[in-house]
Amino acid sequence: MTRDSEKGKYLSTEGSSSCEYWIAIACSLQAFTLGCMIGWISPSVIILSASDSPIKTTIEGISNIAAALAIGHVLAPFVSSSMIDKLGRKKTLVLAGIPLIINWAMIYCAKDVWVLIAARILAGISFGACICAGPLYLGEIASAHRRGLIGSIGGVMLNIGILFSFIIVPNLSVSNTALVFLTISIIVEFLIYLLPESPYFLVMVGRDDDAEISLEKLRCCNDVSDELIDIKSTIINSSTMKSNNIINDIKKIFTINYNLRAFIITTIFVVPQQLGGYSTILIFSHVIFKDAGGKLISPELCPIGVAITQIISAGFTTIVFDKINRKKLIFYSGLIATICDIIIAFYFFIIEKLNIDISNYSIVLLISTMILVFAFNLGFTSMQMILIVEVYSTDIKATGACMTSLIGGILSIISFKMYLVVVESWNFGHSVPFMGFTIVTFLSTFALLYATPETKGKTFVEIQRLLAK
Repeated sequence: MTRDSEKGKYLSTEGSSSCEYWIAIACSLQAFTLGCMIGWISPSVIILSASDSPIKTTIEGISNIAAALAIGHVLAPFVSSSMIDKLGRKKTLVLAGIPLIINWAMIYCAKDVWVLIAARILAGISFGACICAGPLYLGEIASAHRRGLIGSIGGVMLNIGILFSFIIVPNLSVSNTALVFLTISIIVEFLIYLLPESPYFLVMVGRDDDAEISLEKLRCCNDVSDELIDIKSTIINSSTMKSNNIINDIKKIFTINYNLRAFIITTIFVVPQQLGGYSTILIFSHVIFKDAGGKLISPELCPIGVAITQIISAGFTTIVFDKINRKKLIFYSGLIATICDIIIAFYFFIIEKLNIDISNYSIVLLISTMILVFAFNLGFTSMQMILIVEVYSTDIKATGACMTSLIGGILSIISFKMYLVVVESWNFGHSVPFMGFTIVTFLSTFALLYATPETKGKTFVEIQRLLAK
């Protein structure tokens, strides 16, 4: 069938949002596999540190396994930045899934801690590439009035993957868990391969006919001429500045006012996620609740409660994100998260420094972590994924997204590597890191309130004008 014969065959002149949503959900299944990978480490810390662990290791080894994910995350942008604009958003996502598949195959066969570390580096490469390409793809396939909702679907699926890991990892062997995740990752890889390419990318490379076909698939509509004209206009406006050189793109980020402001905004969003307690709770929740004790609720069940909260909060965010002022979300999520960090720090201070048994009040710790996770998902986490698409101009969007990912990876290495070292090896306990998380979250919230423009309901062009002011 020729391209001309494919045009106009997609359902109706009115169109339907269902195609757009189903394609977004299929793409977001990759976020589910990433969630499984992220969630694997928390219960695995308990398994690997046990006396009967199938793979013998130490606190140092476990912290290296946790940090290995972030090392891969740092490496990914150097590759994915050029792939996104040269190969396309979809092909980048397909290729990004391959290291994740290899990761699970290696864990399935692992007999040594260094194999686990190497596997997690590969998983980090997948993660870093996907969070560069995934938000761009979802943002570019979405209609302007559905961009916030569709962009939030990935966050929901990521959290479902974390919950899935928290449930099955403690109940299966390391190898059987890897086999389950390997199978899922292969299936999702095939689904990603079937998705249409971003119409923005297709126009960028001069494939206007393919862009029209892609839009028809996305909108379930055989008349997408107006939207195609808008996309061409956006690409033409940005192509006059497009350098096709990552060094030149980086220069433009730091020398052009609105690009620099976009970079500062997205970078500030990364800081509280990695150094504000959120990532630490996800990665080390089983250790945190185990050390806190608890007589009312089993420490093994508490992380599942946190993961369920992740899903509820991400789902809630999906519903309300396009209905609430962005700055209000930043303020309330930052304020609530700061208060929760203080409560968690004080809880462990009482246990570790005052040596008072408050295990009967462990519900306070659980509720505080759940509310913290809810707050982060309501504001910082979901908003960062969407703002990466909204605030960067088209000509440097891929480079900007990957630079943000790079900084996030570097902060992750610091956070994941040092947390157990500070808590266990240096014997400072959990209270000291959470005191630091409190300060970071508080300062980041007010920095974002100052720097971030209101983007709700605005087009890319309108947002660029706001940033240029």
